[in-house]
Amino acid sequence: MEITRRRWMIENGVFKAMKDSTGGNFEPNFGHGKEYLCDNFGQLMVAAWLMDQLCLLTCKYFHAIQHFSTAWVVRWELQRTYLFDCEMSTWVAFYRFILKGIDPPELR
Repeated sequence: MEITRRRWMIENGVFKAMKDSTGGNFEPNFGHGKEYLCDNFGQLMVAAWLMDQLCLLTCKYFHAIQHFSTAWVVRWELQRTYLFDCEMSTWVAFYRFILKGIDPPELR
């Protein structure tokens, strides 16, 4: 019983850290419906969080974009706006494009 409680404590701590760092809408109980759709959404959110953390640690352009705003929401909205309206061949080109200081395209 004690081991199980420790495991829950660790899982809850990891979940809280992921939820706080990403600002995502990640709830602990997705349920398990037909075709495991909710499990897939959970796995995609974890994969997105991992990519974000890897880019933050390794990509100097991604790290430089953080200086646009201290709020994660503003940074993600800026990137989302560029992603919808611009075609880039690589992520490095995408981040360079943002760092040039070009205003984002108008939202449709």
